[in-house]
Amino acid sequence: MLKAAPALPHGRHIFAYRNVKTNQVVYSLNRVLQNNAALKQLPDLGANRKPTALRKDMWKPLWTLALPESTQNGDAKEPYRQGLEVFRKLREYRKLHELNWTPPPELARPYTAKDIERIQTWLDQRGGSKKETPHDIIARRKKNLRARLVMDQKANSVADLAAILLEQESQGSTMSLTQRREAKQDRLKELEEMFDLASKEAVMKIDEDITKLQETMEGDKAQKRHYHDLTLKKRRAKFAMLQLMQAKAELNGMSTEEKNRHGELLRPIISTLRDLISKLNDGRLEAVRQRIRVLVAETKDLAAQGDALSEEKLVEQYDLHREKAELKLTEKLLKDIDLSADVDKLDLTEPAKLYQCQWSYMDWTLAALQLERGQTPSLTTTLEGTMEQAEKDQAKFEGFSYDSLLESFPVDSLEATHAPAKSTKAGEARNREKRQLKPVFTTEGITVHWENPSDPYFAAEWPENVQHVEMPAVRHRAPDPTVNYEAGSKTPTWVLKKAAKKAEQAQAKTQRSFLKSINSQVETLWRPEARKEKTSA
Repeated sequence: MLKAAPALPHGRHIFAYRNVKTNQVVYSLNRVLQNNAALKQLPDLGANRKPTALRKDMWKPLWTLALPESTQNGDAKEPYRQGLEVFRKLREYRKLHELNWTPPPELARPYTAKDIERIQTWLDQRGGSKKETPHDIIARRKKNLRARLVMDQKANSVADLAAILLEQESQGSTMSLTQRREAKQDRLKELEEMFDLASKEAVMKIDEDITKLQETMEGDKAQKRHYHDLTLKKRRAKFAMLQLMQAKAELNGMSTEEKNRHGELLRPIISTLRDLISKLNDGRLEAVRQRIRVLVAETKDLAAQGDALSEEKLVEQYDLHREKAELKLTEKLLKDIDLSADVDKLDLTEPAKLYQCQWSYMDWTLAALQLERGQTPSLTTTLEGTMEQAEKDQAKFEGFSYDSLLESFPVDSLEATHAPAKSTKAGEARNREKRQLKPVFTTEGITVHWENPSDPYFAAEWPENVQHVEMPAVRHRAPDPTVNYEAGSKTPTWVLKKAAKKAEQAQAKTQRSFLKSINSQVETLWRPEARKEKTSA
């Protein structure tokens, strides 16, 4: 079973219809007028002045207001609140016009003796059994005039629409400024309360911070001593490598037997070199791991302080994270450049592998020396890029306020919904929240379609962003505002395309029939029987 398409949300389009005789105006959220809904909008002005049902031929479109999709807010029930607000105010203003109006001078104009005499003459000539005086005729005329004045709302409808859009435009700009100002004030109060709570909590942690700082300083001293020991180990490893290179040079001029015999003499040197390398790697990696542990502990302590962090603390935390990333790169470098694997694969009977081991050791030594200065040979570009990026990030953080990183307090739903009516503070908070949630209206992208292009001149002023478009030719129902119309035409594009297609088909059919008739004539003339008949004739 096919389901009906879901109804479009109300508020994006507003349709105004007018009576062709009385200029009465009714508003609708749908293109088709609903009988009961429209009759409720008409005032009761006495007997025989309000119809029991609407007649199609008596009502024509006056204008159509089309709001863009960008005016849609996040409310699921009322996605186009601005359009519904316009619709509500239009009906309210029309009610005010029906109740508050200035009597025209004609109602107060006194009738002269000649006017009364002329009315009396007309009554005498009318005949009939109904007895009326000239004063009854004058009273009925004034009553009909008042009814026509109340019914004629065409000009008021156009002026009301312009006034509402102007009001929404000014109110939208004012509301946006008010909302931003109130939101900023609320945020400052909230941050002040956060800092107050954080300062009370931070006083209890001062002693702990001092103790941790002292431990960090002592750890730095121990790390410097460890680096000094590593320097001595590097020198010893370099001396052992020089001995290995000298042995390699002598090995090139030896025979196979001499190489094997000399290899037995070099094995103690190889074992010494392996021990030095392993100690150097273990010591360096242990120093890196110790530094990382200290940084992780400091980072956790800073994170545990939570809201008590000041801006200087946050900058320090950012520097620690950057240093931690650099140390991770250092640890990866030491793991990648490992000479122990090359030493294990060393075969003294093959000078090429020994030569490869020599260059591996030289690369490793250069890496260790440059690492001590804060550089790496294989990752120099990476570290330089990292430092440049870190400097750029630091420049970004110079004008950055870390207060914006603090989350707001959670909203107490029970207090917001079930606050006592006598609580002034709760009422102010609730009203402030309503103002913050109130949508900001705008006139950008709004289009008004007019049945008569001269109708907009009933209003003295219109918002600059509102566009005025002439409505296509219609009879009783307003055209669809979502349908595109070609420039200078009152017919929808799809109708024009369909008509053009039909014209092409008709032209092709005419051409085919014409060619068919020509072919039949040619065949008749060139048949033998036809030629004989022609010659005999």
